[in-house]
Amino acid sequence: METGGDTGTGTARATPRVDRAAARREGMVPKVTMRSMLSGLGMAPDAVLDIGVARGTPQLYDAFPDAAFLLVDPRPGFAERLAFRPERFAALTAAVGAEAGRMRLEDRGGHSSLNRRIDRGDAPPVASYDVDVVTLDGMIASLGLAPEATVGIKLDTEGHELDAIRGLTRDLERIAFIACEVSVLDRFVGGYTFAELVALLDQKGFRFYAVMSTPRPRRPLRFLDCLFLRHDDPRFA
Repeated sequence: METGGDTGTGTARATPRVDRAAARREGMVPKVTMRSMLSGLGMAPDAVLDIGVARGTPQLYDAFPDAAFLLVDPRPGFAERLAFRPERFAALTAAVGAEAGRMRLEDRGGHSSLNRRIDRGDAPPVASYDVDVVTLDGMIASLGLAPEATVGIKLDTEGHELDAIRGLTRDLERIAFIACEVSVLDRFVGGYTFAELVALLDQKGFRFYAVMSTPRPRRPLRFLDCLFLRHDDPRFA
């Protein structure tokens, strides 16, 4: 339990808990969401990659209503199961990694991963099967964009984010932002650390800008939804 300073009586005074819901209502703790964060950037990317779709990412679609979306998920038939869809989109059934090829997917619905989990007990996956793997370079090239077009990336691959970013080596100058789920605790066998992912993106010209959702400080942070912008983005000034 956190305690306050010395009261002069030899006992410590407990720090009162903050009612975050009440504080938020009073405007003391603004609620941060993916929608509010991305909309607040004032960007208008021509295309957005939604990688790791599950049932859809409505906050992303609302933030960029005029963008063309490429929805990417490794589970067969995912497009038919979408609960949320952007106005304009194409769908690609594939996983994303450092190199194109084939890998084994542990199908756990919205928590499916190319990596074996260690944070969900011994529960076996629903199914396990091989899937196609593509790279970020390959996906961006397939869009056939004009030279001046910009791209936004949302990346949630359940522990495979570091390898996915390794597959981004070209067209770096056209990437406007990368919204990425980043592991904090050990969640997967052979998983990366928070520092490793931030360092790799830094090498590729991107800098940590913000956390896109209000964290719950009384619970251990298993992961964070983070926003990375280009090093030369004026918002860092």
